[in-house]
Amino acid sequence: MCACFARAEFALKATRYAVNRRGAVASHWDNFARDMAAVVDSSETPELMEAVNYLHAHPPKRQVVNGQRAAFEAEATQSTRPTVIERALEYTRRIRNNLFHGVKYFDSDESNRDPRLIDAALIVLEACVRADPAVWIAYEYGDA
Repeated sequence: MCACFARAEFALKATRYAVNRRGAVASHWDNFARDMAAVVDSSETPELMEAVNYLHAHPPKRQVVNGQRAAFEAEATQSTRPTVIERALEYTRRIRNNLFHGVKYFDSDESNRDPRLIDAALIVLEACVRADPAVWIAYEYGDA
């Protein structure tokens, strides 16, 4: 997941999805998600449809501050993005953020769902990256 997400962020920055955020280059995931919503059909393949449905049924939790310590919200916040693909990509970014930056503990309720969330996010990420030829070339070959 980490390597795939890093490659996707590189590919976005190497193509038309780079943005300046407070003096630093970042991937413009919101623009990418809007563009992918127009070209990626979540029912394209059974695997993609299942991944999108799983993410919507079991959205990842966000990291929050509880007192003075990091924790995950008690109930996952639903995305308010207008399309299925935009919501799935928002959840994919949340999963990535939790993996890179989240508190690292596993309780019995979370440890079973975490691998499924990661797998679903990877399926969505690959479908969206493949849908844009320039992004796919940068992702696959390191050049746009």
